[in-house]
Amino acid sequence: MSVAPPPPSKRDKGAPPAAADTFGALPGSTAPIRDTPLNFRVAKTFRRDFKIAAARLGISQVELLERLFAKIGEINEL
Repeated sequence: MSVAPPPPSKRDKGAPPAAADTFGALPGSTAPIRDTPLNFRVAKTFRRDFKIAAARLGISQVELLERLFAKIGEINEL
């Protein structure tokens, strides 16, 4: 009884896409390009509540943050 040979390697995937094609929204989307990270620490309970709030609204956490920031800008006339 002989052992089947391993499948051929799939390492030849071609050239990677240009950086401009990989950042931000999907192709054809009108969403803004998001290519700059915003990193800061928050309490675990805040993180959980923030994730739950975004999920309940059916939006991403980034979109929730952007909406909240826009609302604060309206209130404080930023």
